Amino acid sequence: LPTEAQWEYAARAGGKGVYPWGDVPPTPLLANIGRSNNAPVPVGSCVAGRNASGLEDMSGNVWEWCADAWNPSYYSDLINGDVDPKAVAADPDSREFSLRGGGFDAFPSMGRCAARFHAPADVRGVSIGFRVAYPETGLDDGQDGQNHHAADARGEADGIG
Repeated sequence: LPTEAQWEYAARAGGKGVYPWGDVPPTPLLANIGRSNNAPVPVGSCVAGRNASGLEDMSGNVWEWCADAWNPSYYSDLINGDVDPKAVAADPDSREFSLRGGGFDAFPSMGRCAARFHAPADVRGVSIGFRVAYPETGLDDGQDGQNHHAADARGEADGIG
C-alpha cells in the first residue's frame, strides 16, 4: 500500500490542482463520485479524470487504503516536522488507518487530492479498495517494471490468462 504522502504525490502528478485533473469540480466524466453511478465502475471508465501522469480513478470509485495509521493532525504535524511523511507508525492500540480518494458514495469534495478519511482496519465494503504501490528498486529482470507488474496482477505473465 502507498503511504498517504505517496498517494497524494501520485494523485497530484506533480501539480497543485485541487483534484487529480485540476481545479474543476468532479462531473460523471471526471470521476465516479457523489453517487453518479451508485456503484463502483470498471477502472478507467472516467478517462477524462486521468491525471498528468496517466493515473486513473485517483478520485472516486472506491476509497483507497493507505499504509499509515490514522493521524487527525497529519498535515499540521508535517508542517511542524513532527511526522515523517514516509509513514505514520501503526499504534498497537489504534486500529484506524487512512483512506484516500473518495468512493462512489462520497460527497464530491472528498475527491480532492488532500481529502482524508479513516476507518478501522477490519472494515469491508463495496466502496473501499486499495492501490498497490511497487518500489522502483529491485527490478533486475531487465523489463519495464511497471508493465511487468501490471501483467502479473492480471495473471497474464508466463502465459497465464
